[in-house]
Amino acid sequence: MIAMRRQPRRPESYYQPRRDDFAAGTAIAAGILAALARGAQQWLLIVRGVRRLDPARGLFAFMWVVVKAALVGALVGFILGWMSGFLWERWHRWRRARRLGTVNSGR
Repeated sequence: MIAMRRQPRRPESYYQPRRDDFAAGTAIAAGILAALARGAQQWLLIVRGVRRLDPARGLFAFMWVVVKAALVGALVGFILGWMSGFLWERWHRWRRARRLGTVNSGR
C-alpha cells in the first residue's frame, strides 16, 4: 500500500472576510450617520460666520465639526461592527457544530 502524505490543512477563510466586510460597512454607515446628524445640529456655525461678516471661518468651523463627528462615528461603528462580527462568528460556529452533531449535548 502506498503511503499518502496528508495535505496540510488550509486555514479557514470563511469568517475573516465576512467579519472584515461587516466591520467596514458598519464603520462607513456610522461615520456617515454621525456626520449628517452633527451637521444638522451645528449648521448655525455657518450662520454665525455670515452674521459676523466672516463666512469662511463659519464654514471652516462647520466642516471641522462634521469631519470630527465622521471620524468618531466611524471609529465607534468599526468597534461595534467588529464586536458584532465576532459574536456572529461564535454563534455561527456553534450552530454549525450543533447541526453536525459535534457539540457535547450534556448527556
